[in-house]
Amino acid sequence: MIRRGTALWALFVVVSSLVAAEAIGRLALEDPIADPHLVGMVDPSSDSRRMTPSKSYTSTAGVRIHINEFGFRTPTADARIPAPSDARIRIAVLGDSETFCEALPYDHCLPGQLEKSLRARYPTADFEVLSFGIPGTNTRDHLRWLREIVLPLQPDVVLLNYVLNDIELFDRTTIIDLRHWYDRSFLVRYVRYQRFLTHTAELRREKARVYRRWVETRSHAIWSDYFASLYGDPELWNAMRATLRSLRDESEAAGAAFIMTALAALAEVSDFRFDYYPYRESLAKLRTLGDDGIRFVDMLPAYVEADRPALDYAVTLADLHHNERGNRLLVDYLIERPEFRGLIEPLVAAPSGAGS
Repeated sequence: MIRRGTALWALFVVVSSLVAAEAIGRLALEDPIADPHLVGMVDPSSDSRRMTPSKSYTSTAGVRIHINEFGFRTPTADARIPAPSDARIRIAVLGDSETFCEALPYDHCLPGQLEKSLRARYPTADFEVLSFGIPGTNTRDHLRWLREIVLPLQPDVVLLNYVLNDIELFDRTTIIDLRHWYDRSFLVRYVRYQRFLTHTAELRREKARVYRRWVETRSHAIWSDYFASLYGDPELWNAMRATLRSLRDESEAAGAAFIMTALAALAEVSDFRFDYYPYRESLAKLRTLGDDGIRFVDMLPAYVEADRPALDYAVTLADLHHNERGNRLLVDYLIERPEFRGLIEPLVAAPSGAGS
C-alpha cells in the first residue's frame, strides 16, 4: 500500500511539474510558432512565406511584380484567378526563386513562356499556366501549397520546377505541425524547435564554409562535393523522395497529372559549358525517381545540346537565376519530351479540350 501511494505521489509530482513547466514556458518564452521562418510547420492558416496577396511592387531589377489573391506572382495586376473551366487546360507550376523569377517580366519567366509556347504549338486548345513559385522555399513548402491552394483550383497538370538546392534544410518542416497532438504542448515544440535551430545552424555553417573555400580556390568540385553530401544523406534523400511521392499521389488523387523537372544550377558554374557540369552525381539520384513512378525530366541535355557557357543563361554574373534565353531553352526542351507530351496531347484531344 505504501509502495502504491509512493508511486501515485511521484506521478502527481511529475505531472504537476510538467503542467507548471508548460505554464511557465508559455509565459516566459516565445512560442516557436511565432518564427516566420518555420515554413509548413506552423498553423495551416499561416501565409508567412507567401507574398502579400493582391499587391504590386517594383523589384530591385526594376520589374513590376503583381501578386494575386493567393500570394503568388501573376501576369497582370488583376489579382483574381478565373474559376476552373472544362474548356481550358490548366497547368500549375510549383517552385522557388527560379519559378518566381523576380528579375524578369512575367512573360520572360518559365511559366509565362510555357503558356505562350503551348498556345503556339496547340492553337486549337486554351492553355492557362499558373505560377506558384516563391524565393527561398523547398519541396515541403510546395507540397503544402499543393494541398491548400493548388488542387482546389483544379489543375489538369502539376509541374514541379525543381532546383538542386531545394533539398537544403529540408528537415525544417518536420519539426512543428499543429495537426500532431504532441506539438500542441509548448514544451514539446520548444525542445524540437531548439533541435531544429541547432541542425539548421550546422547546415548553414557547412554551406558558409563551402562558400569560403570556393572563393579561395574557385574550384567547382567544392560545390559538387557539397551537393553530393546532401543527396548522399539518407535522411534528407528519403525525406525528399517521400515528399515527391506525396506530391504525385495527391495530385493524381485530385485528377491532376504530376511531372517534375530538374533545372541545371547556374550558380558558381558560369564559366564553363554544360558538358563539364559538376553536379551529375546529384542529378543521377534524381533520375532514380522513375523507380518511384514519378515522371521526371532531366533538363541537363538541353544545355549540353545548346553548347553555350552557363553564363549565357543567367540574368547577370551577380544574379545567376535563368534569364529569358535560359527559360526559353527549358520550355522548348520540355514541351518536346515524351513524358510531357504524353500528358498534354490527350488533354488537347479530349472533347472538352481539357481533363478537368
